[in-house]
Amino acid sequence: MGGFVTTVARLVRQNIRPFFASGSPDSLAKRLYDVVGTLTTIIIVNYSTTPFILLTVKESIQSWRVLGYYGHVIVMGALAFFYLGGTQYLRGLQKQMGILPPPKAPAKSATNGTEKPVQ
Repeated sequence: MGGFVTTVARLVRQNIRPFFASGSPDSLAKRLYDVVGTLTTIIIVNYSTTPFILLTVKESIQSWRVLGYYGHVIVMGALAFFYLGGTQYLRGLQKQMGILPPPKAPAKSATNGTEKPVQ
């Protein structure tokens, strides 16, 4: 679950945050984005760490069932949104608004020390 949560957080930061970060840091929209992000983080962390408190699979699944599997729904729903076209849609909006972040530079190739030095 942690890996999925991290992936969603990165996708949100790359695709949604630029809409709010481009304006004033004191704007109402930015403050709302920060509050919603903080609250979402709190509820997802509390949901996904329940098994570490209960320490049994049966009780963990039972607690998730009582909670309506909301953490799974939020995380998997976000993954489905981003991977089924949401990323392209949001990038298109960013491009239209002129806030598209610059592309990342290609990674430098690493050497493992087996190459001959240049003379």
